[in-house]
This record gives sequence, C-alpha cells and structure tokens, in this order.
Amino acid sequence: MVGSVLEDLGSATDGCLTPQQVVDHARNRDSPLHSLFEWDDSVAAEAYRREQAGAMMRAIQIHYEVELERFEVVRALQNVTRDSVRVYVPTIRALQDDDLRRQIIDGAFRELEGWTFRYRQYRELSKIIAEVERLLTSGQSDDDKTAPTMVTIAEAV
Repeated sequence: MVGSVLEDLGSATDGCLTPQQVVDHARNRDSPLHSLFEWDDSVAAEAYRREQAGAMMRAIQIHYEVELERFEVVRALQNVTRDSVRVYVPTIRALQDDDLRRQIIDGAFRELEGWTFRYRQYRELSKIIAEVERLLTSGQSDDDKTAPTMVTIAEAV
C-alpha cells in the first residue's frame, strides 16, 4: 500500500519524490499514509528533539594519534542496548565490554549485508559485493571477522 502511494506521488513529479511531498500528502485524513504519522505536534516535537539529540551524539568524534602526525578518527559514543533500552556509551567502554563489543560487531555485519543488498544492481561494485558476501558467509571465527575484513575489501577494489 505505502509503495503504491509513493509511486503515484512520484509519478506526478517525473519520478522524483521528497519527504515534504509525502508529509503534505499524508496530512489529508483520507490518505492511507495519514495514520503512519504522528500529528500531535507536541508529541512529534519531542520525538524530533530526541532524533536531533541522537544525531548530535553520533556526530561527536575522537581524533587520536596512532603514529607521529598520523591520526585516526572514531565515534566518541556507540549506540547499544542495555536492559532493553537503546543508550549511547563511550566507545572505549564499548570496546572493553564483551557484550557491547559484540552488539557493535553484529551491527556492523548487518550494515554490510544491507549495503550489499542496496548496491547489488551496480555492476561497478560487483567485485566488492562478491568479496563482502564471501567473507560474510565464509564461516570465519568471530575473532577473524574484524579488521582483516576491511583490508580484504580494500584490496578487492
């Protein structure tokens, strides 16, 4: 249902669609999209502020020197689940806690799987996608699935 509504909206504008067009269409109470949005402005505003806070926390970076005058950049905070609640924890803490580290690694693999799904149709990326898929399905031990994966992907380019 949602897909066909979005397709209809896009066809009216040469196949291009913006989030604003979708919201404008959904304002109509008769729109099949209407119930998918929060229309209470106070509730929606609070939810948006939480989204802004999350974006702010995801944007904070730590720059650290790994060699003389060579720096690495990492996120300062990681989004993980603690007691069934999504929270942000300092990256250093996440690296030191086995459960938090596993959550981040599992999320990274899900992102890789999602990336291969999103870009599968692009012939220019076929070698990289094939290598990612090979690594994801190769049955490597958990310890082997971290840094070497990125080196191998870089070599596939």
